[in-house]
Amino acid sequence: MFWRFSPLTYPESYVNEYDLSLLEWLKKVNIVFTISEKTRKDILSVFPEFSGKIKAVPISGFPTKSNASQRLLDLAENSHESNDELPIFYLPSSFGVYKDHLTLLKAGIKLAQKI
Repeated sequence: MFWRFSPLTYPESYVNEYDLSLLEWLKKVNIVFTISEKTRKDILSVFPEFSGKIKAVPISGFPTKSNASQRLLDLAENSHESNDELPIFYLPSSFGVYKDHLTLLKAGIKLAQKI
């Protein structure tokens, strides 16, 4: 959505092309995870018909009601996974304090200790 909401001005032809590309993608996927509620709202401001497919997963390390960090730790603590099932982790691609990799590592350690 950068092409719509950035301080730069994109030509209308680019905005239309990128919107169409995103629309085709939204039609094909089952779910979209956004990094914030704002990003979710930005997408919905253009494509409101996909509200059921778009879920915000905030990356903040500070505990909030919508923060996934504590829930990730709780899942690791209370998991009853069989040896046939391996957990799947989704993580930010680059390190940064604000991306809260520490919580992911703590959850991974807890799961490894149970195996």
